[in-house]
Amino acid sequence: MEVLPTLAVAPARHVGHMYEDDGWTWVWGSVMMLLLIAAIVAVVWFLARGASHGRGPSEPAAPSATEVLAQRYARGEIDTDEYRERLAVLTTGAHAPRGGEGRGRGDSDTPGG
Repeated sequence: MEVLPTLAVAPARHVGHMYEDDGWTWVWGSVMMLLLIAAIVAVVWFLARGASHGRGPSEPAAPSATEVLAQRYARGEIDTDEYRERLAVLTTGAHAPRGGEGRGRGDSDTPGG
């Protein structure tokens, strides 16, 4: 008696109105069902992730403090020393007062000045 390889797939046999197979049909059916469910879950996840990350029309994000400072420096509203001082405060939190120049433009301690 000759032994057939175990991986050989026998053709389905017709038995009445149903087909009988070698037992692999339920495995492939289960794999395909899991792939279909995984694809549906992935589509829902990507759609939900895209909606929560603001990919639709929304308000622009407010600029950071360093960006506002850089814009003010670029427009000439503050000088280089004031820019560097304020940048140091923003990045390190340390305040290094400028020698004898007060607190900056328009921020004098005297009333009316």
